[in-house]
Amino acid sequence: MKKKQLFILVAALSLIAAGCTKTSEGVTRITYYPVLTLEGDQYVTMETGSSFSEPGYSAIMNGEDVTDQVEVTSNLDSSTPGIYKVNYSIVNEDGIAATASRYVIVAAAGDEIPGAYTTNPNSYRDNGSAQTKMGGAFQVVVYPNGKPNEYVVSDLLGGWYGQRAGYGSNYELVGTIQAKDGVVTLLGSHLIGWDDAALGFSNGTYGDGTIHWDVVYANDTWTFSITIVKN
Repeated sequence: MKKKQLFILVAALSLIAAGCTKTSEGVTRITYYPVLTLEGDQYVTMETGSSFSEPGYSAIMNGEDVTDQVEVTSNLDSSTPGIYKVNYSIVNEDGIAATASRYVIVAAAGDEIPGAYTTNPNSYRDNGSAQTKMGGAFQVVVYPNGKPNEYVVSDLLGGWYGQRAGYGSNYELVGTIQAKDGVVTLLGSHLIGWDDAALGFSNGTYGDGTIHWDVVYANDTWTFSITIVKN
């Protein structure tokens, strides 16, 4: 009886081994990853009612140009001031995708405020006893919020925590401002990561492609003096 059971077990194992050999025999697979590249700026500003002019993009896979396989989608509404996203995507035969995004800021003709800015490296944080300069140029985006003379600023801290410290976008103090007659006032703010807001705002001005403000944040004695320059 034991011999019979042993024979059945050996036969079953032989069938399994044979099945594995047949299904895997001679199979070799190489996956080529697509590489997607955007041309031009990541942030583009256009006037209300105008047509979006694509700066360009390209895709390469296994040394071949596969740009014609890129799918482009967008929620762009050129009739309404605001910020919109253009998405680019290409997927290989194994379902592996390469993606990229571009942002389009739609602004009324003659509106000098909206656009992509860079923080002046001489911007600083004053903690009440010493000043520490920003020391680098970081990106800040300003775009219309749908109301006259009102805008959203991507980071009232000029990139101090989100980019300079490397904490990420959840640690950018997003603010809504009013800019009118050369004066900037704060309407509201919020920083997701710490779930708090600015404690004070003063000296807000704009002109000649530059916006400046002083914002009190995190501590009553911490003032961030920020100047951003339009790209």
